[in-house]
Amino acid sequence: MATSEVQIANMALGLLGAEPIVSALSENSIVERFFDSIRDTVLEDIDWTFAIKRVVLSSPDATSPAFEWANRFAVPSDCLRIIEVNKNEYDWVKEGNYILTDQGTLNVKYVRREEDVSKWPQSFVQAFSYKLAASICIPHTNSSEYAAGLYQIYGGLLQDASGNDGRQGTHKPVKRNVTMKRNAAIPSNVTGPYV
Repeated sequence: MATSEVQIANMALGLLGAEPIVSALSENSIVERFFDSIRDTVLEDIDWTFAIKRVVLSSPDATSPAFEWANRFAVPSDCLRIIEVNKNEYDWVKEGNYILTDQGTLNVKYVRREEDVSKWPQSFVQAFSYKLAASICIPHTNSSEYAAGLYQIYGGLLQDASGNDGRQGTHKPVKRNVTMKRNAAIPSNVTGPYV
């Protein structure tokens, strides 16, 4: 299992048939330039369980929004993407680096920036290495077709990882809504736009 940035970068370079890095990302300026931004992009792409963080924000910002919302809260500095606020039971919106809402306290669940590669699961390392390889492919191979193939593999790896990562833990049952109740009453042999 890859346990350092150099090992992970070398996985990407290996996919391109490029020379490996010996000791530091700075040995390959293209890898060094893309590494952090690609890491953050891959983290944002799905709700990786290893990167989920929960915080309670209980102190709204001193400056209220000009209109529409009562409060604004600073988004945590390590937040890449907000998953939910107060279980999404109340309205909220993210604008800039703030969460705007009428609520006075927020329970925020989000995907955080995880820079410690020793905490990355193998599925993340593999997906990351393919996205990094795809992103640096053209300068290394001059082939947009090969880059497109790597992006396609990355998409499949994300789909697999999302399914595997999402099966961990117990799950809340789906709440039946009006549409589900209506469709449950329709016999299975009936077709039409309402089914």
